Amino acid sequence: MEKLKEAQEEAAKKKQFLDAKRAELKVVQDKLAALTASFKKTQQELADLRDKKEMCETHLDRAGKLLAGLRSQSTTWNENLDVLGVDKKNLTGNMILCGGMIAYLGPFTKE
Repeated sequence: MEKLKEAQEEAAKKKQFLDAKRAELKVVQDKLAALTASFKKTQQELADLRDKKEMCETHLDRAGKLLAGLRSQSTTWNENLDVLGVDKKNLTGNMILCGGMIAYLGPFTKE
């Protein structure tokens, strides 16, 4: 009877020890679950940031190409500006010449 009581006490102590370890395990599992969720969230944020970085690099590359194209057009625009400046100076004289030609040719008919 005494051995049975000792065995029951020993079993009760082992059960208390097991319950304490299970509680510790539960705490560790909860921490692991929280850390896993945090890790997944951080990984998603990292993936989003990488996508944004790639998109920004693409935009930057395209902007550089656009600026290079516009720089090459600058010469053409400056040449056109010079030509249009000369044409503007000559416009009044050209209009007088055209008016004179119309006045001169006006009385003549096809026949």
